[in-house]
Amino acid sequence: MIKKTLLLIVTISLLYGLTKLYIAYNLSHYAGYYVQQLPRKKGTNPELAILVDYVHYIKDPDQKDLSFDLDGNGSIYKLLKENVQLGLSDGIEDDIISYYTLRRFNYDNDLNSVERFWFDKQGRFTYYEYTSEAKSFQSKDVEYRDKASQLLSEVIPPVLAVQPKPLINLQTLFNQKHEARFND
Repeated sequence: MIKKTLLLIVTISLLYGLTKLYIAYNLSHYAGYYVQQLPRKKGTNPELAILVDYVHYIKDPDQKDLSFDLDGNGSIYKLLKENVQLGLSDGIEDDIISYYTLRRFNYDNDLNSVERFWFDKQGRFTYYEYTSEAKSFQSKDVEYRDKASQLLSEVIPPVLAVQPKPLINLQTLFNQKHEARFND
C-alpha cells in the first residue's frame, strides 16, 4: 500500500512538472504566433515588445536581409540598403527603466549617423534621438512617431509571417500572462 501511494505521488509530481515545463516551452517558442491575437489598448505595440522579449525562442525568418543577434539581451537587425541598417533591441537604464530602441544606422561617407526611436515596455513611442559627428538632438514630435511606425513595419511583419502555429494552442494562458501589460 505504501509503495503504491509513493508511486502515485511520484507519478503525479512528474506529470505536474512535465506539464509546467511544456507550458513554459510552448508560451515562449510560440510567442510570435500568440502575440498576433493578443488584445491590446490603442497605442501599444505588443508585437514589438514580445518579439524582442522572446527573440531567443521565436523562429528566425531565414532572410538574407534580416538576422537575429542572440548575444546579451538579443536584437533583430534588418539591412535596408547597403549603408543603412535597422536594429531592434531592449535594455535597462539605471537598473530601473526598461525600454526598447529601434536604431537606424547610416554609414554613408563621413556622416555616420544613428537615429534612435525609444519605446516604453508597452511598445509606445516615447521620443526620437539623432546623433552624428556634427550634431545631436531629441524630439517627441508626431512625425518621428510616424517614422518609427514605418520603420517597424520593415522589421516586424517578416518575423511574424514565419511564426509557426502551435500544436496545442495556449492562447488563453498567453493572454492571461501578457494582457494586463498592454491594457494599462
